Amino acid sequence: MVTRYHRAWAGAGCWLKPACLIKTPNPRPKPVVWEPERIARWQTSGYLPSPVMVRPPALARTFLEYAAEHARDLHPMLHLMTYRGPRRGEAFGVFDELHRLLLAKLNAANRIDWSRAAMDGSHVDAKDGVPGQARRRLTAANRVPSTI
Repeated sequence: MVTRYHRAWAGAGCWLKPACLIKTPNPRPKPVVWEPERIARWQTSGYLPSPVMVRPPALARTFLEYAAEHARDLHPMLHLMTYRGPRRGEAFGVFDELHRLLLAKLNAANRIDWSRAAMDGSHVDAKDGVPGQARRRLTAANRVPSTI
């Protein structure tokens, strides 16, 4: 006997995939366009309608003009992200490349006072063949590892 359930199942092409009949919530937030009402509400209450907000062309132009005037080093990256819309991860590392270019230009123009520069090891890779961490020295009576 063919029931209504069987007809719906066959009509949806689910003979091979019964899981296609189950509706699951979409975890990705929907993009919402910045409109004047939403902007006014956000400025007064701080409420953000969605974690993914899309700028209309006039607002994007105003934003990029402001960035060109106040954040000249970030303007090329913001322009790329606004007009090309790279997917997640495609713009990753662009800031580091812009930073390297800026340092190279400033160094070539002799505008960096290296005597006042500081260096840390956060961006320096370890040499190949370095053994694992050394054993920690236990200092207290209750045998707590040292943070040194």
